[in-house]
Amino acid sequence: MNTKQVQAAAKEMGLDWSLIVEVANELAQAEAAKRQDDVRQAAWRVLTGERACYAEFWRHGFASRFAARLESSDYTSIPAYDIIYDRVRREFPAWDYEGGEGGLFDFLLSNRPAMPTRAELLGQALDQLIARGEQVEDDSFTFGANDSEF
Repeated sequence: MNTKQVQAAAKEMGLDWSLIVEVANELAQAEAAKRQDDVRQAAWRVLTGERACYAEFWRHGFASRFAARLESSDYTSIPAYDIIYDRVRREFPAWDYEGGEGGLFDFLLSNRPAMPTRAELLGQALDQLIARGEQVEDDSFTFGANDSEF
């Protein structure tokens, strides 16, 4: 379903579009949390610093930059691997560090699953609201509807 189809379905069912957008935003945040994007971003910032030219590469930076090197070596060949591990561990103490440094770098070097598209998130939000039975009261104004007889 594309965005226009979701909008049309929502209108047909009397659902408030802003509520659908709100739920879709919550779903997007939940998806990002599942993918542990904040851990990837923090590790990438430690490696590259705050340089804007590298900022957007956190999603695949470790894999694209170090995949060839790691075919003949291990994660210790990544520059500042120990500092990256320590800082990420301090920033995210609750994160599962199974495998220690190796486990973190296995995660960082793995492919990041693609996020659902905005249209998919809106469709999921619509489905959730329908399942919950959400409805918006019809508060449209009709001229003369509230006129009393004289």
